[in-house]
Amino acid sequence: MGLRGIAQHMNKIFALFCLTLGYVMSPFSACYGASDTVTATVHQESDYQVSVAFNIPKGWHVYGPETLVGMPPLLMAQMQKNIQDVHATWPEETLFHQMGETFSGYDNNTSLKINFEPRHPHRGSRYVGKLDYAACKDICIPQSIDIRWVSQATSDHCFLWILALAFLGGLILNLMPCILPILSLKIFVISKGAAPEKRKKTPLFMHLLGSLLFFFLFSSIVYMIRHFGLSAGWGMHFQNPYFVAFFMWILMMGLLRLTGIYQTPSPSITLPVNLSPEASSFLDGLLLAILATPCTAPFLGYVSGLSLTMPYGDITLIFLCIWLGFNVPYWMLILAPKFTHSLMPKPGKWMKGFTYFMVMLLGMSLLWILWVLSVQVGQKVALMGGAVMLLSLLAAAKLPRGRVLFLLLSLGCISLPLLSLHSERVVNFNQAVDFRGYEERAQQGETIFVRVGAAWCLTCMANEPLIHSEKVQQLMGTQNVQQYYLDWTDRSLEIGQFLSEYDRDGVPFYVLYGPQKPEGLVLPEVLTYDTLRGAIKSVQQNAK
Repeated sequence: MGLRGIAQHMNKIFALFCLTLGYVMSPFSACYGASDTVTATVHQESDYQVSVAFNIPKGWHVYGPETLVGMPPLLMAQMQKNIQDVHATWPEETLFHQMGETFSGYDNNTSLKINFEPRHPHRGSRYVGKLDYAACKDICIPQSIDIRWVSQATSDHCFLWILALAFLGGLILNLMPCILPILSLKIFVISKGAAPEKRKKTPLFMHLLGSLLFFFLFSSIVYMIRHFGLSAGWGMHFQNPYFVAFFMWILMMGLLRLTGIYQTPSPSITLPVNLSPEASSFLDGLLLAILATPCTAPFLGYVSGLSLTMPYGDITLIFLCIWLGFNVPYWMLILAPKFTHSLMPKPGKWMKGFTYFMVMLLGMSLLWILWVLSVQVGQKVALMGGAVMLLSLLAAAKLPRGRVLFLLLSLGCISLPLLSLHSERVVNFNQAVDFRGYEERAQQGETIFVRVGAAWCLTCMANEPLIHSEKVQQLMGTQNVQQYYLDWTDRSLEIGQFLSEYDRDGVPFYVLYGPQKPEGLVLPEVLTYDTLRGAIKSVQQNAK
């Protein structure tokens, strides 16, 4: 490597160590005043180039990348999509001799050029990173500036069309098995209660407000996580076993309420305590929105993935449209109560059977989420925790004096994933995802089908019987299609990076590689045999 190379590596290590002290040393910059410190700003120069302009006051200097002492600047990537190479071009450095040391850098205003080379120019690209540098006068102050770049190809989507798909995806969320039973019974009870002209609308508005709070907080959290260069998107909270355990607790409570074990005026999933109709409706709206997110409904994977590169205002609008679509049944109750009332069938004996059917659907959802938890923490831990949780809730319903104690015991079961540290669970470590290897193999004539799913993804489970059917497997074998499955039940940085390459942040995700489409052909979230057959023919040169 040579003495110079060793010195450069040692200085980079030293720079990383010193930069961690930036928050401690940053108060010293106040001693110089806002106009007497080095500042940096980022400008978009062209479609594939940004510049970083340094304003260096007299008496200050910034170390250059070739310096052998001090803290050379470091450009560190936090997230990359469709990036082949990132090249930083620095201006010629000045040689300084101070305090017996020789170093190179800049003591006047200067500008750095950063060029981005995408692997596929026609596909959207983005780069999120940080440039760390040291501003020095009497002391050196570690500083950093965010470098964010998005290619025009990613930004040219029709935003109105995206909002329309977001609305439609939110509407489809109401058909999810965790939502449909409770939503159907609640709307039926509301519609068959007071007459439409006498019905109070305040609880309905509070329900809308509760779900709005969830979508607003969710979009804000996703934006903040992505701002720091991390992967975040729809359904991400189901990769946390503690949240899955809490989700199971909610489903148990809803099931006990629907069966009448917890007596309530109307179907609800709130706590078994005396709450006003407004407060109960608010919590129901909040929790129903949470219940709707174990999977990516059709269209939601596309629109939420596109929001990866959008500013906060656009992300908020997208989630607002999802909220509007998700609450269409309640909008109908508010805006057209008589019409909604006329659509409902007349009460009769059939209502009892309908209730049992909805209870069965919710019970199946409960078994499903118990299975998801067993995948994450192991079967023994999941079954033991689920049993204790259910028995505690039953005891709370039948023993009023000990209700609070048993409810706390049931809530305590949410921490059961801690026991998985000593269970038989096999940890799902990050899987290696060589998407560039897929492309290279496709260019050599291979056909590759990659699917990304998760145990908590309902749409994934709905597609699996078709994928594993004899008809589809025979098609795959006849066309020599290589199949790969990537499990995203637990968080994986590699799989998250793979999804972001195609502007996706949720599952299910399906992509086909072939000689005619080596960069990959993304398939819809809901698959059919004809869709797969047509896609295979389109990516192959000579389909059999």
